[in-house]
Amino acid sequence: MNVSINSKKGFLISAAFILVVHFFYYPKWQESYTEATLSWDVSGYYMYLPALFIYKDLKGCSFIDDVLNEYHPTPDFQQGFFHEESGNCVMKYPAGMALMYMPFFWIAHGWASISSTYPPDGFSLPYQLMISLGTLLVALLGLYFIRKSLLVYFDDKAVGWTLMLVVLGSNYLNYSAIDGAMTHNFLFTLYAILIWQTIRFYKNPNFIGGAFIGAIVGLMALTRPTEIIAVLIPLLWGVNLFSTYSLKNRLSLILDKSGIFLTAVVSCGLVGSVQLIYWKYVSGDWLVYSYEDQGFSWLKPRIWKGFFSHKAGWLMYSPFMLISLFGFFYLWKKKANLFGSTLLFFLTFIYIAFSWDIWWYGGSLGQRTMVQTYAVLMFPLAAFLTYMMKWALWKKFIIAFLILLGVYVNLWFTHQSHKGGWFFTEQMNKEFYWATVGRWNISPEVIKYLDTDELFKGKIGETDTLLYLSGEWSHLPGRQSAYFYPTETKLDHPAWIRISANWRIGEKEWNFWDQTQLVGRFIKNEEVVKSRFFRLHRLLDPYSEKEIYLDVQFPKEKFDRIEVTIMNEFTPHFIEYSNLSIFAFREK
Repeated sequence: MNVSINSKKGFLISAAFILVVHFFYYPKWQESYTEATLSWDVSGYYMYLPALFIYKDLKGCSFIDDVLNEYHPTPDFQQGFFHEESGNCVMKYPAGMALMYMPFFWIAHGWASISSTYPPDGFSLPYQLMISLGTLLVALLGLYFIRKSLLVYFDDKAVGWTLMLVVLGSNYLNYSAIDGAMTHNFLFTLYAILIWQTIRFYKNPNFIGGAFIGAIVGLMALTRPTEIIAVLIPLLWGVNLFSTYSLKNRLSLILDKSGIFLTAVVSCGLVGSVQLIYWKYVSGDWLVYSYEDQGFSWLKPRIWKGFFSHKAGWLMYSPFMLISLFGFFYLWKKKANLFGSTLLFFLTFIYIAFSWDIWWYGGSLGQRTMVQTYAVLMFPLAAFLTYMMKWALWKKFIIAFLILLGVYVNLWFTHQSHKGGWFFTEQMNKEFYWATVGRWNISPEVIKYLDTDELFKGKIGETDTLLYLSGEWSHLPGRQSAYFYPTETKLDHPAWIRISANWRIGEKEWNFWDQTQLVGRFIKNEEVVKSRFFRLHRLLDPYSEKEIYLDVQFPKEKFDRIEVTIMNEFTPHFIEYSNLSIFAFREK
């Protein structure tokens, strides 16, 4: 870590890397449909603006079908719902992001309005591009302000490395350079500004500073209501929570400057009232729960899964950030006035974040919900790096190797999630993760691990054919399934069955939940003893033919029959098969 890096170089390298990724690796504003900038959740955050300013239909949202048919930001209407009592359309997401998009929206709308090429409909190229450029500006502002705050407490070199490593080594890269229009990039920057303003405020408490802090917290809560916990930062920043004297001093200051703190509360409330006014206008109610059947399980937070699940565990996809957690120890040793407030915020955040029932947060690269916390976690990370620079050379080499490994894993996952094709959001599991992570030469067979945990890798020895259908292609229409009942095997101690056929399709079913499944079951007394399956469309291309097989190990439990199913009942698309064979075998 003795490479000559200072905070200015760290900032410039980080900014340059984000810009290169955005413009040259994956310019999302050039993509279409669900890969466009204004797609999925982002289209929901944004929908207030075209509804209010272009279509002037905030209650009815009658334009939605036209937008979905033309631009396909989501497969169906997911940006809101129709309120039962009023019959009006209510946006699913809070209005905070729409407020922050607004300057870039107006630039885009002005451009589209005078253009003969692009329609001023809220979703054509000018809107996609300007929102994307706006997210870059927000990302750079975030790095700028967090650098200023870190320099108050840590030396120039440690700050430079902290900036670079968070950008290169965590999913912050994805959510600033590529998916920057999501909430996390904006919230990271708001946290960075909040920390900087808090530091300034306690040097000279005043009404303007208090109102600004309140407005920032209000905007954060207007973006994601749970971010109201950001109030812990201005209340406790710089307080040693293990010192009665320090706590009394902060309480005394709050009481002495109660007018200023009350101003902050009012400012926060005024910003937050935007959402209440919107709900009242469209529904007639001051409060509306717009997430419908999604909610929190406060007594069952999935913290272990949130950190270590192969599906979307934070440290499984951004392992470098583990160092920031170790950094809390060094923060406690030398910066006790930062330790308590940052740790309390972090613990409160993860409890709330992983109490959410959809704890993996949908289409997320790792835990996207953690990205905004990096503005706080940079402080223990900088503390760790500060200490590391004083260690013996051999210790530095070990840590440097682990850091480089973490950076490599992050860059690999970032690539796979957009161009590489070996990251499948919401579908990842233990077997698939360890069979693919960090690798570039991967067998197509590995994709079977997304559905089954069994993959035969040896050489086939003795076999026993249980069923074989040769001849013409068999046609299985959509919304139907086919069942097969192979004979009992004559092999002594069989280890596996293989279900194999030639397969072909017309149109491909892209929704993996609806894809055709090849299923092998072992049954005893009509009870399923064991079942494994594979989604055939994962390996099939439209209007093409391919041999695909499923291997299933014989269960240890007794069974009286085997059942094989081609389950095509969830899709309208047909599938055809020929030379279907089912045989038992042992490994050679």
